[in-house]
Amino acid sequence: KIPEGDYFCHLCRYKKETGSTAETVCELCTQKSGAFVRSMSQRPRKGEDPKWVHVACAKWMGINYMDLKVRDMVENLTTFKQTWCAQGIQCFVCERKRGACIKC
Repeated sequence: KIPEGDYFCHLCRYKKETGSTAETVCELCTQKSGAFVRSMSQRPRKGEDPKWVHVACAKWMGINYMDLKVRDMVENLTTFKQTWCAQGIQCFVCERKRGACIKC
């Protein structure tokens, strides 16, 4: 059954509730559009927006949801990103060290 009323994705709902106009970039692939879910990164400072990641990118990298019933937030990406950086891993696809570094 399709629910009544308007549907807003997690990011759109957040922007509607907070009035945020900040540009959103996936923390893993650096693309700016798509279906986003919030990352449980460190609490944003006042005036800062939380970090966001594509649902597909999170699943591709094995990132888990914090609550499987709600599925509105994935685990913190900080440790993953620090590990990639510490190991000096550069992405095989885009040849950069930003976002998710996939080493083949």
